[in-house]
Amino acid sequence: MEDKFPEIIAALENPTQNSEVEAWRKLSPENEATYQQVRKVWEATAQPRNQFHPDATTALAKVNSRLKWRVLNRWVPRVAAMLLITLGVVWVLKSYVVDEMVQYTAKSNETILLPDSTSVTLQKGAQINYPKIFTDQKRQVALEGKAYFNVKRDTKRPFLIKTSNSITQVLGTRFVVAAAAMKNGVDSVTVESGRVAVSNLKQKRKVILAKGDQAIYNGNSHKMVKQRNKTANFMAWVDGKLRFNNVRLEELANELQKRYQVDIQFEDSAIKKQRFSGAFLTKQPVDVILKIVTITSNLEYTKTKDGTIILSKKRDE
Repeated sequence: MEDKFPEIIAALENPTQNSEVEAWRKLSPENEATYQQVRKVWEATAQPRNQFHPDATTALAKVNSRLKWRVLNRWVPRVAAMLLITLGVVWVLKSYVVDEMVQYTAKSNETILLPDSTSVTLQKGAQINYPKIFTDQKRQVALEGKAYFNVKRDTKRPFLIKTSNSITQVLGTRFVVAAAAMKNGVDSVTVESGRVAVSNLKQKRKVILAKGDQAIYNGNSHKMVKQRNKTANFMAWVDGKLRFNNVRLEELANELQKRYQVDIQFEDSAIKKQRFSGAFLTKQPVDVILKIVTITSNLEYTKTKDGTIILSKKRDE
């Protein structure tokens, strides 16, 4: 992107001749972010720039004196001008350290787009901190709470998620990070696709995760555990779907109890072993889900006065 700095500066100096830069800005969000960053630096350094007056005549004379081939004379003005613009841009950027950060707290489950086009779905209350422009070496964000990352692949710039306890590094993949607010809390990383590396802050403990793997790090005991993900619906809060693939009704009931805060009991222990396959929307009421489950499983359910749900075999009418 640095090769665009001279053109951007020139366009800012002369707004009537910036059609090429305007077209370049519209090509990608990253281009627009780069333009805005240079513009802010340019505006913020208006006074220092006024004090910086490169001597174009002297510079041109020096360049001419060192050229041995007169055939190049017609290129000298262009070379000198580009040299002065480049030196001016370098001077501006090195004189002012730009490190603008964005801090965002989700008011509900919502998805945001980072400067590199990585999408992040934040669970309500989760907080993310990230720079307005990522560096050329890495893309790093800080997270507190739960978030689903769909990272844009970039082999030259690894993507890092730093929490109070751990660091997750990827090149391009989809996964869920649940970050504790305190250093002695528990972090978990669950991979939907691709591969990620998870380590503690001192990077003394490190595990590599693939699709379906999960890492759990305890900040208090400093123990890192790698295991297969046993939570089938770990993506339900992201895509709004509950999926059950040939699961025992006991497992289905446990999922509904946690999600809907209800108490489900079985009249007969044999019913627990019956299996069910299907999918539901998380916004559907639990009664709608139970009706579908019981009808397809030849069961019925009733509610007691205290609200307990009883699953039983369907009685002949």
